[in-house]
Amino acid sequence: MPFEIRMNMFLIECKDINDQLCERLEALIATILSKATEYVFAIQAQKIIQEVKVIKEQLQLRATETKDLVVNRRRLE
Repeated sequence: MPFEIRMNMFLIECKDINDQLCERLEALIATILSKATEYVFAIQAQKIIQEVKVIKEQLQLRATETKDLVVNRRRLE
C-alpha cells in the first residue's frame, strides 16, 4: 500500500497497516517454507531412498547378456 492516501479532507497514513501486512506475510512465508521442508524431507525422502535401493539392487544383479551390460552402463551414466 502507499505510505499515505489523500482524500478530499483526509489524509490516511498507512504505515501501521503496511507493518501489519508485512508481519502477516512473513508469518505466511515461514509457514509455506516449513510445509515445503516437511514435504521434501518427510515425504519425498522416503521415495528417493526407496528408488536408490531399487537401483542398487538392479545394479548388483549379474548381467547375462550384452544388452544387460548396456542398460547398466546407461543407468550408471
